Amino acid sequence: MSPDPLIILLLKIGIPLGFAALIQWVAAYSWQERWWRHQLGWSLVAKTLLVAGLLMLTGLSIFFHLTRADSYAVAWTEVVLIFSITPVMIWRTIVWTRLSRMARKIDREQDAAGTSIQESAGKRQDA
Repeated sequence: MSPDPLIILLLKIGIPLGFAALIQWVAAYSWQERWWRHQLGWSLVAKTLLVAGLLMLTGLSIFFHLTRADSYAVAWTEVVLIFSITPVMIWRTIVWTRLSRMARKIDREQDAAGTSIQESAGKRQDA
């Protein structure tokens, strides 16, 4: 069964747009943030580049009819990208969990400090 021409047209529009948006995001993030200095940045960029790589492979198929059945290089690239998703997402989960714990700890410390500052300010007014 042949794919619907509308679907092919939409993919030919959407794939380059999506790929460009992902690469643009990495460029903008690189310009605004030194992401390579912290794990959060690395995990964000790694995931974004994985998605871009998978879109690139889909683009090769749509635009040039080059698929994993036609090329070992394309097949192995696809295998590597797909199997990279799991460790990257586990890594991102660990990074986000650590950051969340640190943020909660800071919030608790600030709440405790805020209470004691308010209490001490009240005591000064009473004196």
